[in-house]
Amino acid sequence: MYYTVKLFVGRFRQPMNFIVDTGSSDFLIHGPGCNGCPGVPFVWSRSHSFHNNGHRVEENNFHGVEVTDEIAMNAEEKHIEAIEMVMLSNVRGNLMTKGKADGVIGFAPRRISNNGNRERRHLPFMTQIYKKGLVKRNMFAMHFREEENLLWIGGYPKEYLNQTFTDMF
Repeated sequence: MYYTVKLFVGRFRQPMNFIVDTGSSDFLIHGPGCNGCPGVPFVWSRSHSFHNNGHRVEENNFHGVEVTDEIAMNAEEKHIEAIEMVMLSNVRGNLMTKGKADGVIGFAPRRISNNGNRERRHLPFMTQIYKKGLVKRNMFAMHFREEENLLWIGGYPKEYLNQTFTDMF
């Protein structure tokens, strides 16, 4: 089981669904012609804000190149400029093949590499938006309920802390 979040990528705001991954720090987006990517590829050629940083990333289960582009949380909201991510060219194993997601957004607090790669230049998504001053705290919270699942970025509403552990079940 996994959860997805819809983000809008690029100047033209292409809607894309990302798997929310709390165990990795990667922000991965499907590139055109990606081998093993089940979702919709990002059409970088339509985005005037896209920049290929030229740094290749080769992990055990994926290959790609570091890029930057704009993202927005919804179609009407102001975009966040120059977010670093990895545009995938090859995926191995079941990284994303079980679902129809268009990428992965990792919320781990530090750069994590599954093969000891210390050359990774891009920062985790939360660290990027925190350093840009877009959130007060470098944190996120998730709340799962039958009627809806919620994801907060930069903090959490305190009214959700008033529940005891047994109240949640």
